[in-house]
Amino acid sequence: MGKRRDKKKEEKSGGAPEWMVTYSDMVTLLLTFFVMLLAMASFESPGRVDKVIESLRRAFGVGGYSPAPEKAKQNPAANTSESKTTKDQIKPIVMELREILSKKISDDLVKMTKTRTEVRIMLDERILFKPGATELHPSSYGLIADVAKAIGTKKVNLFVEGHTDGTGDATRNWEISALRAVSVVEALEDRGVPGKVMQVRGMGEYKPADIVDGDSSWNRRVELVVQSDNPSGYGVVQSLGPQVGR
Repeated sequence: MGKRRDKKKEEKSGGAPEWMVTYSDMVTLLLTFFVMLLAMASFESPGRVDKVIESLRRAFGVGGYSPAPEKAKQNPAANTSESKTTKDQIKPIVMELREILSKKISDDLVKMTKTRTEVRIMLDERILFKPGATELHPSSYGLIADVAKAIGTKKVNLFVEGHTDGTGDATRNWEISALRAVSVVEALEDRGVPGKVMQVRGMGEYKPADIVDGDSSWNRRVELVVQSDNPSGYGVVQSLGPQVGR
């Protein structure tokens, strides 16, 4: 009888070795620890997430994951071509405007300045409008035609800003500044500049040209702001030499 009981005990004690229990617990703890690290990690670059997931896939032999394809690299030749086209567009405009306006710049009726992103042409009220008027003076049409010819249909953005001084009613000053800018835009459009590249800005009395002298005639002006429609053209504006008419 004793032998039969021992035999039954031996049959019941079958199964996985005891060390497997400890091993399984350890693997579970490691996996939990790894998941916690992954959850608390900060991935500044999306590409790192793809690399981690791919690493996990390889480690655990799980298929079916395909990392996102890398973005196609830009063609340097295309960028060069685009930059060259932009240069061909904006540089001749600035050079031609300088030539057109040189006489009036020397007469202190026009000021032309530049920044890294734009060329700004300040036109004194006297060459465009009669005092208090919003319709262009007939003598200004020649200048407007020359400016329109320089800009033409080239790929630029043109902002036309109207300004007044601080005298009179502020609401009326808003009105005058906006209507004057509209008059210039309409004249430019009539002479070939596409309306879609132009925007009107009525600045009223709130952006004076001369902070020291509040009654400066330059506060009553119209400004033409020429910008490239492509950021790669900004370097062209920057390379056009010193400011003119300042």
